[in-house]
Amino acid sequence: MDFAELEGKLETLESGHAAKERQTNYYLAQGRGIRRVVALFDSIEDLVTENDRRYDDNEDTATIDQERLQIGYDILMRTLPWLLKMSSDMEHDDYMRMLKMLRQGADGARGDDTSKRMGQLEKLIELVLHSLFLLRIC
Repeated sequence: MDFAELEGKLETLESGHAAKERQTNYYLAQGRGIRRVVALFDSIEDLVTENDRRYDDNEDTATIDQERLQIGYDILMRTLPWLLKMSSDMEHDDYMRMLKMLRQGADGARGDDTSKRMGQLEKLIELVLHSLFLLRIC
């Protein structure tokens, strides 16, 4: 193998890595959207499981939690219309990897929101304590 062939293989590997990295970033961003738009606490797996349960069962009754999950599934399908087709065309391992990346993005969004709230809460407590201190002095 000569140097030119090795360079070609390196470029191929790097381009494949870049494409995979773009795909990962895309799924992470979509996961963040899921947490903010679709369901704050429910996982994609729970939403899909509830939809599958309804498809398999012909029962007309559902609990409040089941209704909430079904509404979340409907919003998920409207928010990410590509998810149903893509997931049905994927191999199981690729599907699980996609769900993992979506979950990581969703968890990252929740973590960001929590850390922002903590900073806001600290400022609020500081303001309240400072106000109470001033009230005691006066």
